[in-house]
Amino acid sequence: MHQSDIATIDSRTIRDVADTIMRLELVPDTFTDPRYYPPTDTDLEHAAAYFTTMVAIDHRTHQKRQYMLEIEGETYRGADLLWRLGKEMFDRDPEFFTAERLANLDYQTLKRWLEPDELELWDLYTRLLLLRDLGRKTLELYSGRFTTLIQLSKGWLYNKGQGFIELLKVYRAYEDPVEKKPFLLVKFLYRRGYLKVVDLESLQVPVDNHVTRIAFRLGIVELSDELKRYIKKKLEVPYTIDVSIRLTVRAAWKLVSLHAKIDPTVLDDYLWNHGRKTCRPDQPKCEQCPLKQACKAYNTGEYLNEHTYSITWYY
Repeated sequence: MHQSDIATIDSRTIRDVADTIMRLELVPDTFTDPRYYPPTDTDLEHAAAYFTTMVAIDHRTHQKRQYMLEIEGETYRGADLLWRLGKEMFDRDPEFFTAERLANLDYQTLKRWLEPDELELWDLYTRLLLLRDLGRKTLELYSGRFTTLIQLSKGWLYNKGQGFIELLKVYRAYEDPVEKKPFLLVKFLYRRGYLKVVDLESLQVPVDNHVTRIAFRLGIVELSDELKRYIKKKLEVPYTIDVSIRLTVRAAWKLVSLHAKIDPTVLDDYLWNHGRKTCRPDQPKCEQCPLKQACKAYNTGEYLNEHTYSITWYY
């Protein structure tokens, strides 16, 4: 597959989608749901440690067997379950998320935490390595404090190697060149008021499978015939192609946010929920979709899913 023209931005569709989204009056998530997040009066170090830890392991949760559990009469799946279990651990033992504890985390402890009741979480061992790396490097480079990154950045996301996004790159969990996890973490810290972002123009939508699939279906990103064949046959794309596609998707959503005059992190709130509840991989609920009139898939009948790139901890 040739990298140069596999995915391009459709400017006209960008404007149509942005105009539609502007009329939705999006309401930002406050990230205060007690099932998933610490109270707002949690001290900054414990809150920063929790969010940095949870985002570090927040990537796909299953390949074949669904990651699902009922807790107190409510069924949680995927990322919701991951964060629900994270908050339960925080309530029991907030010190679990400190750099020292993460650096010395063992497999059985992680398994008891994230695989209760014989659950199977995809790639558990990789998550262990990511958490150990997170803890050890925080101890070695930042005096064991996650707030040190916030302080060193002085609110900049990019600043000659000292911006928050740039400082995160030292961690294996945050090394993704398209920066999905870094911008997801920024979203939480920024919107909870912990990170006062100076260069707001640098904010991006964290590119995961949902926002990629929605971009393809809406048509804000136009795909080559060759890439469409890969998607329809569920063929694995190479690493460099995956990065190229996701960078194009990220740039497209940035343009949507600029045209719609919407904070990219607020746009991401909407897209993430929209992808899980409405524009689903299978059986999308098109008749309920407020974007359908601007949607290429709805108007042409060609519904593509995101491209296949399975073995990754980036998204």
